Amino acid sequence: MTVNSRLSIIISLSCLLVCCTTKESRAEKISDVSKTDILAELVFVCHSTFATKYHLDRECPGLENCTREIIEIERPKADSLGYSLCGYERP
Repeated sequence: MTVNSRLSIIISLSCLLVCCTTKESRAEKISDVSKTDILAELVFVCHSTFATKYHLDRECPGLENCTREIIEIERPKADSLGYSLCGYERP
């Protein structure tokens, strides 16, 4: 194996390592949010990789099937993570 091919492999593996370690799921990003921050309107989210909605009420029927922890986050943070308002709570 030549030096150039070894270098190419090392660079490829380095790029793969960086790509894999910097991608975070929404659930991991939510973990970074302090549960005691009360600076903006708080909403409720199922702490699951597959959750897509936020809820204004912890007792919303849309949260009944959540098998993970239900956490509170600020509404702007929920919006920035790609969550949208639950259909049960739309006017």
